[in-house]
Amino acid sequence: PDTISDAPKPPDYDDYPEQDVQQRMAEAVMRGEDLIVIEIDGASNNSVEQARQLIANAGLSPTGNARYKVYIIDEVHMLSGAAFNALLKTMEEPPAHVKFILCTTEPHKVPATIQSRCQKFEFRNIPTAQIASHLKAVLEKESIAADEEVIYQVARLGNGSMRDALSLMDRLLATPEDDTITMQTLEQMLGLPDQTLVSHLIDALGEGDVAAALQRTNDLLNRG
Repeated sequence: PDTISDAPKPPDYDDYPEQDVQQRMAEAVMRGEDLIVIEIDGASNNSVEQARQLIANAGLSPTGNARYKVYIIDEVHMLSGAAFNALLKTMEEPPAHVKFILCTTEPHKVPATIQSRCQKFEFRNIPTAQIASHLKAVLEKESIAADEEVIYQVARLGNGSMRDALSLMDRLLATPEDDTITMQTLEQMLGLPDQTLVSHLIDALGEGDVAAALQRTNDLLNRG
């Protein structure tokens, strides 16, 4: 049996390791201790020599019960032109046991010769409501109180990135003034405008009250 239910089975391959062995392998991969799944930072390993070393290691068969070696190259667009050329030869004729996963936020910087040999998956931004739901779960698990408005504002400021939203929440948790995280804490930490003043300014604009709009704009400017 396989660890993941309903996982597709390779043709002519039914010899899966025992369930506990699969679990140990999966946990080792998640801890970064298994040499069959190797993550490489393309920004700091971008020379042709490092690419050639990667290719040489890729030729070695996977160890233990693994069928594949998986190389995850993060920020792959940072590789040098020579490194891309070295990698291209292996991607044209990859060993049967090797899988490359190339990750980038700037796919237009990856040469077309590389892209043409890849399956391309574009990840969309995470909806704000989903980020907020996860932030709530994290805060509840840590027994930390936060205003509903703060959670949704942090989720919105994450701009579709769960990591950015969690990083922002970490900053908030490091500087709480009270038992509950409030909008005032968020505004002070990020230098955001007072939301009440913004609301009053919008009301004045909506009502066409030029004098009030100028006065409230001045109030915002005076607060930096």
